[in-house]
Amino acid sequence: MPGEEFGELFEVPETSVDLSYHVSAVPIENEFRSITEYWYSISPAPAGGVLVMTTTMAQLGMAPGIYLEAKNLDGLIPPKRMTYENETGGDLISIRSWRDLPVDADELVSYVPYSDHVFEFDFTAYARLGDGSVIDQLYKLRIVRDWTPGRNRLKLEVDARRKSYS
Repeated sequence: MPGEEFGELFEVPETSVDLSYHVSAVPIENEFRSITEYWYSISPAPAGGVLVMTTTMAQLGMAPGIYLEAKNLDGLIPPKRMTYENETGGDLISIRSWRDLPVDADELVSYVPYSDHVFEFDFTAYARLGDGSVIDQLYKLRIVRDWTPGRNRLKLEVDARRKSYS
């Protein structure tokens, strides 16, 4: 982990599937210090349940370190802004994530995606050494936008709110 100011852990298309990455610390050559703990931080916080991040210390069949995994990246990049109409009063309410969209929202009025071609997360991996010191490394997680997952989710949400007038 120690080294450059930041490294790129991955740059993948937004439509990628079955992602799996492992990060671990390597003490400096000829220096024997054990690693006692791993942890991480990520910013901005990704949508819950999309990126699964776990830490482990020498478990059966797993190398020590931090694991980042995702079946797919659907919903990882939040919209910049959405506005929906509240069914009870017709009020327009702005939100910034799909999980903030209530089931009883009457109509999705606007959807504004981020326009950046690449969306970045800052991921910092930390390792505590046996002597109590901490080493860290910043990584960039880059997602190349496709806009297809946002379009598909928008279609799903709008279709779910269409009223049948038969």
